[in-house]
Amino acid sequence: MPRATKTSSRRHESAVALPKRAFAAPTASEKVLPGANPFATIAEPAPTKPAKVKEPVFYGSIAAGAAAHPYSRSHFRREKRKAKSAVALGGGLGSVALALGEVAGDEPVDKVEKGKAKSKKEVMEDVVRRREEEARRKAEEGKIGEGAGHGLKEKARRKQISANAQRIPAVMAHPAFKANPWATIREHASNSLAEAQAVKDVAERKKATAAQQERDKVRVPASMKGMEIE
Repeated sequence: MPRATKTSSRRHESAVALPKRAFAAPTASEKVLPGANPFATIAEPAPTKPAKVKEPVFYGSIAAGAAAHPYSRSHFRREKRKAKSAVALGGGLGSVALALGEVAGDEPVDKVEKGKAKSKKEVMEDVVRRREEEARRKAEEGKIGEGAGHGLKEKARRKQISANAQRIPAVMAHPAFKANPWATIREHASNSLAEAQAVKDVAERKKATAAQQERDKVRVPASMKGMEIE
């Protein structure tokens, strides 16, 4: 029987064939490195912005104090708005203040000396003088006067109405009333108010005099009564 031949060496399996490219580069490109050319210029770095230096916390307050004014921008904006509104309204309140000053300057003001207090008598004389001047001024203007500020009670009002009702026939029969009724009524009202004011002034004067006399009295202690003062 013939002997089987022995293979001297074993071979690996052949590699798989890769597909070829559909097209090839027309020319071979060569890449030149910067270091290969000694005459090549190295690109300069791009300029960078310098970092902003942070100011200390207290520098802002120092700068604000060194400024010409301590106000902020919002304050100036508010002031400008106020000025514009004042101009739109007719120049602000300057004209009103000027008019008030002119009116106040026409009226005389009583000057009181500092350090000198008026007595009760002088105060009452000033009150009477002012009332007389006011009555004289109203008489020149054609006014009768001012009321007391409060009316009569119901009982007093009924009594006054009944008394006036009894005098009405005599008043209507008076020749002056027949000639000019309104002038007669006006004169009667003026006389009545003047009489009432005079009575009130007399009562106030008596009251002020009594109060002054009470203050002028010297109160002697009980232990000194009966002692004669030389």
